Amino acid sequence: MLKFLQQLLGCDPVTEDLRGVTTKDLISFKHAPIANHYTLEPNPIGIGSTCIVKLGIHKVTGQARAIRILKKSQVNDEKLRKEIKILKHLDHPNILQIYEVIYDAENFYVVSELCTGKELFEHIEKKGIISEDFAARIMKELLSAITYIHNSGVAHLNIKPASLRFENEMKEAMIKITNFTNADSISDYEPFKEFVGTPEYVAPEMIDGLYNNSVDVWACGVTLYMMLAGQGPFSGKNKQEIFKAIKEKPLEFKEEIWGQVSSEAKDLLTKMLDKDLGQRITAENALKHEWFKVKLTEKKIDTQAACKTLARLKSFRITKKIQSAIWTFMEHYVATKEDKETLLEIFKALDTNDDGQLSKEELKEGFNKFFVNQSKTISIEKIFKNLDKNHNEKIDYTEFVTAVLDKNLLISQDNLRVTFNLLDADGNGKISLQEIQDAFGAESVFFEEGYWKELIEEADREKDGEIEYSEFVELMTALKI
Repeated sequence: MLKFLQQLLGCDPVTEDLRGVTTKDLISFKHAPIANHYTLEPNPIGIGSTCIVKLGIHKVTGQARAIRILKKSQVNDEKLRKEIKILKHLDHPNILQIYEVIYDAENFYVVSELCTGKELFEHIEKKGIISEDFAARIMKELLSAITYIHNSGVAHLNIKPASLRFENEMKEAMIKITNFTNADSISDYEPFKEFVGTPEYVAPEMIDGLYNNSVDVWACGVTLYMMLAGQGPFSGKNKQEIFKAIKEKPLEFKEEIWGQVSSEAKDLLTKMLDKDLGQRITAENALKHEWFKVKLTEKKIDTQAACKTLARLKSFRITKKIQSAIWTFMEHYVATKEDKETLLEIFKALDTNDDGQLSKEELKEGFNKFFVNQSKTISIEKIFKNLDKNHNEKIDYTEFVTAVLDKNLLISQDNLRVTFNLLDADGNGKISLQEIQDAFGAESVFFEEGYWKELIEEADREKDGEIEYSEFVELMTALKI
């Protein structure tokens, strides 16, 4: 947690030589007309209280994004920047990914991945009561993300079905946590005091004005209750009545609604909706509950695909900093969801404790499973040294994907041209020092000018201080990963 807070405050002790460019360095505020980068569809795909969301097509990559448009006159600039700063440090498959923030004289445009599925709230409204098997899958994904968020030193503070959206319309679509407007960093010494959130989902201690990240677990419990019962556990005609019920009414499982629901589900709900903050189960422990073991079956993984992926993980090593920076850039902006689909399933299979990160022990277990005869010769420490860019002693999701993306798939002539055009912001056919800096660390406090010059020099065969397209192609096709 300390490391996350240091990063959030801009005082990460990791040196630039060790750290290198990471995905979070790519996410920045850019002052430009939105039309320079995206073609916006005229009709909104979503409308909120302070924003509208439109579909945007990137003019260079052709990829579809969701673009949240906020009027500057109606948004707190400091609060928005805090939200983005938190989001850019979070890296989990069940957390909405952001790409960049563009702003002009009137608006902020927050660019994120496009989720075409409905909100969980709409799903509950349509279905009424959701099956336990389906609810268990959704809740496991949600608790995995919440565990990761809490371990990263953050509390979401606004978990509810309307803050959860399905990635697409498919039956097995993942859930994504959105709406981090209330999220805040956790202090080991100072509890939260300001009331935030939606009345039906707030924990008793939040009403009293002294709470911590356990309120997220309570809100997850209310969400699970709604999925299984079609209604919330505590209701009222107004906010005062709702708060009174939350604080005083015992948790009930009426037979006419809950008669067919398993005892394991009710036991988990009882632990998540414990009014005693000290006794309430943590997100991490909730993931280990018997209900998930009863209701969910282990998904089978393609052994051949897993072996190929781990082989790439084992051999991944990029020696030039400029290659590493561009490869990270390509993973973030050019690689598609389809490119990463199988990799996500393998990552989840390796993540045996479902905390959204890979530990050394989990990686060791994975190699033991898929490389039975070779596992003893594999150096886990060496793999971590090559992959763990943020030095948190874990392999985060994007660190994993960046290492195991298929080079032959990503380093195509089309993708190289797209990447070069993205970096060549002024379109003069060369990538300058300023363009490198703008692309890889416009807001970073970690890199000095000498670092950017070093990146240019690694690729600049002509020694003219810029990278031409032929130099760029030669650099990236020489990658041995």
